[in-house]
Amino acid sequence: RRVLFRSNFDDGVRDATLWHETTTGTGIELAERNGRLEIVFAADGVPGGEYNVLGAHYGTQCRFPGDFDVRVDYQLLDWPVMNGVIVALNAWFTNGPQLAVVRQSQAWGEEYATFWGGRTSNQRTGDVGGSLRIKHVGARFTTYEKSGGRWLALDSVLSDRAPMISIQAMSTPDFFGHRAVRVAFDNFKLRAVQPAC
Repeated sequence: RRVLFRSNFDDGVRDATLWHETTTGTGIELAERNGRLEIVFAADGVPGGEYNVLGAHYGTQCRFPGDFDVRVDYQLLDWPVMNGVIVALNAWFTNGPQLAVVRQSQAWGEEYATFWGGRTSNQRTGDVGGSLRIKHVGARFTTYEKSGGRWLALDSVLSDRAPMISIQAMSTPDFFGHRAVRVAFDNFKLRAVQPAC
């Protein structure tokens, strides 16, 4: 059974059959507006919660044990340099390492990156908009970023677990640059075989 999940965030209301939402810390705002999903960080935002982070995400209500291909567009609306924020598409597993493909701004530069446990793959960029993607075939998960009109693979990892998918923007006390940041997601699309909902 193949299923297509789509969200363009056009109606201004979270689709609770597809998404749950989480915000953590103070000075963080998450809203569907302007035909997209926007996440806003106040310059005086303070991390908090169980993991002491500042951020917000939309996560899927389903898990995906079979093959899938998920992608989402992002746009950096207010993005000062060295802001410490990560804009991410994640595969979240119930345990074990988590997989993320991100566009981030850190003290060492602007880049795309993939995080898998303690392993990181990085690529410098000046993109202020583009797309993030995770493709799962068999036990292999491959991360991509899209710039200049084509998909570029960043990393490939192995896992036999069934992840939940999320789109997220976040920072931590060590990296948050205390600068106002506003980012947006749009055109979320996930094709999956036999999701567990």
